[in-house]
Amino acid sequence: MEEVFPGVFKNNGKLYTKDLKTKDLRYWNPYKSKLAAAILIGLKTWPFSRKSRVLYLGTGEGTTPSHVSDMLENGFLVGVDVSFMAMHEFLKKAGERENLIPLLANASFPEKYPEDIKKIKFDVIYQDIAQKDQVSIFLKNKKFLRKKGYALLVLKARSISPKQDVKKLTKAALKPLRKEFNVLEVIFLSPYSKDHSFVVMRNE
Repeated sequence: MEEVFPGVFKNNGKLYTKDLKTKDLRYWNPYKSKLAAAILIGLKTWPFSRKSRVLYLGTGEGTTPSHVSDMLENGFLVGVDVSFMAMHEFLKKAGERENLIPLLANASFPEKYPEDIKKIKFDVIYQDIAQKDQVSIFLKNKKFLRKKGYALLVLKARSISPKQDVKKLTKAALKPLRKEFNVLEVIFLSPYSKDHSFVVMRNE
């Protein structure tokens, strides 16, 4: 069993995190988690620490957030999603984990977040949202990221355009991001997630 990043373990080509409460190893499926896929493909930058404050935009049912929460012994994750159905499932996971904070909200309108959330300077912002204006949404939430904080963006090319080449779409999406961040890594997530790329940035 190899520890590839703090709190992330690899054995026989499979990833695991250690459950925060039981300390049992939990399989981390790269076909259901873009972050797990990025790690297996060769992610080099690790933004999370035990004390990280994470703003997660587009939690879905909470698969990736639950694994990230395993690493946040003294930190927390605020999970934002606009879907009531997805948030219902995420709430179940949050009920078992004190460091997960669910927020039913639209990430396109961060000015409407609760005041106590808006006051936080997060160490990491992670976004996984399937919308055409996903880059714009991400940039609207940048104000909550501390200096030297990390920004992780799952770029869903087919949500931007159903026909254009994925690499060209990614290159175009990176232009406004490079004006705001230091882009550290761009990882294409095939074969785990077709037409997706994973962008790692730092707020300089």
